[in-house]
Amino acid sequence: MPQFNFRLQKVLDIRKYKEEVKKQELAALLLEYQKEQEFLNYLKFNQDKYQKELREKQVGCLDIFELIFYYTYLFKLCEDIERQINILCKLQEQIDLKREEVIQVQKERKIVEKLKDKKWADFKKELDLVEQKFLDEIGINKFVRG
Repeated sequence: MPQFNFRLQKVLDIRKYKEEVKKQELAALLLEYQKEQEFLNYLKFNQDKYQKELREKQVGCLDIFELIFYYTYLFKLCEDIERQINILCKLQEQIDLKREEVIQVQKERKIVEKLKDKKWADFKKELDLVEQKFLDEIGINKFVRG
């Protein structure tokens, strides 16, 4: 019985490997994005916390040095938040590009897989024809002898 041999199996394997690598790269970017998002949330939490403290202290007596400290720290937090938002925007762009790459390598893999499926169907059809001819021949031989 003949065996099915797909000539482009190595190409398919390489495309599957490329797809897996791209997916891992995307997962790493998503993880990095999540960490950076958590850091942004931490910065915003601190900003809210110190703004609230400043408002509470303004009700009572506030030392000028404390006021300078709060405003300086809040200004730095604003800069850090802005920088973090820029980092997240750049990461989002990288994620979008990587998603496109993943989609592209998936398309390339699916093309070869469809070709393999078509070749398998052709092989199976040919094998069924050979089997049918063999069964027909056995039937004819039985009829002739019978």
